Amino acid sequence: MRYSILSKDETGDRSCFFDADEGLAPGDRPVRFMYRAGLTLAAVGFSFAVWLCPWRPLPLRHPSDGSLVLTSKLLANGNTTHTTTSLSAQASTNQTVWQADAPSNTSCKPAPQLPLPCDRVTEPEPPKYGSGYRLGDVFLSRDSWNLSAWHLTKWPNSLASMYVRACGMKGNLAVLSDCIHRKYDKEDEERRNTTAEDVVIHLRLGDVLDDEARRKIPLAEYLQDWVEWWPGTGLYYVAPMAAYAELKIPDATQRVVLMGNPYFRVGMNCSRSLGYVEAVKGELQRMHPGLEVGIRFPPSPGSRMRRTLGEAELADKDIYFVQSRAAIFVASKGGFSYLMAKIAIAAGHKVDWSVRYYRVVDYWSQCFDDNDCRKRKPGARTRDECIMSECGQHGAWSGTWESCGLGRFKGHCVKKAFWSECYSDVGCHVNHSTAKSRDDCIDAECQSKGARYQGKHWKACGMGSYMGFCVPKDI
Repeated sequence: MRYSILSKDETGDRSCFFDADEGLAPGDRPVRFMYRAGLTLAAVGFSFAVWLCPWRPLPLRHPSDGSLVLTSKLLANGNTTHTTTSLSAQASTNQTVWQADAPSNTSCKPAPQLPLPCDRVTEPEPPKYGSGYRLGDVFLSRDSWNLSAWHLTKWPNSLASMYVRACGMKGNLAVLSDCIHRKYDKEDEERRNTTAEDVVIHLRLGDVLDDEARRKIPLAEYLQDWVEWWPGTGLYYVAPMAAYAELKIPDATQRVVLMGNPYFRVGMNCSRSLGYVEAVKGELQRMHPGLEVGIRFPPSPGSRMRRTLGEAELADKDIYFVQSRAAIFVASKGGFSYLMAKIAIAAGHKVDWSVRYYRVVDYWSQCFDDNDCRKRKPGARTRDECIMSECGQHGAWSGTWESCGLGRFKGHCVKKAFWSECYSDVGCHVNHSTAKSRDDCIDAECQSKGARYQGKHWKACGMGSYMGFCVPKDI
């Protein structure tokens, strides 16, 4: 009987054979029989254990080349079998020696078989979140049914498909980074002597601002505060202007690039996304006079370039742009932005998470004059009534205002804030023997409701009494 162990080096395939019967003494044959019987029983036991346990891939490596080798096969009856196949023995079915190893694959080199059963669905249906190209979802949810097979069928030359063919694990940043370098090796060669210099800010645009449901919400609300994408989901995608007002941009920065896709799932019906971009650009230039702010959009729907490249290539080029050009990458909400941040980190660049995790505690209302207010709020007489009404949706108006020009004013709103009851020094001392002034009573009420009184904002109630402005304790 002849066994073979196959391995592969940089020069090609090498086979090493040995004859199992050569030089075998007659007394050794029972020993060989027992040895084979033991191996058979062990294989049957292992197969039974695999059948009982949930399928979960383990990173197995060949001792010679360290590449990921575990594959699975989906049978016609729906069962799954597990096989290990050497990268150098694709045409061989001979027995091969393997060993388990903790470190996962780090190369974008395609495996001989697709790593997961869900990869081999021949007629996949569109994933539940849509039929578009979703590299971030492939990377973060590698084993979702239909997801990988859909991308392999629709976009076989994309980064998503390269990642699927090379790796059976989700979130393997080393493999994806290597895929990017392999796909854009010519561009890497051209940029060999250049360094990343831009601050790149990713904006989540398109459907989160311009689909039918979102268009019912005034754009001004998105500029003021986080707006829940769909009631009850707890998902927020569009950062308010305050996040960009507080963004730290190094003084030596020559250029900021705003990148995003306003056409995502809405096509050319994206006026609100474009308005949001202009608002962000204006806020950055207001905070940093003289700063160059560029905009990076994909080609518009229907354009010749978009038809030529396709949506997958456009998204892949955005990934490469961040990897090669973003000295600082500012992440926004969403899985794709998170993925680009991870790619920037892997490339040795800095990532600013402040916009993604920005928490609004105060903001400015819209600008009103008396006439504006009367039109928007029936029964109102002055602009202050509209400011108080708008601030009251999330908290209260602190009483501070700023001029917008042309006789219009905006008010300072504080989330979860409120005004206390009215107190005077005399009345406060009667009700609270330890109180020295009305401020003590105001502070006591604020404290009882989980807030605090800063003493900065107060209003007269008449007859020597005053109310105070209570703000959340974490402000």
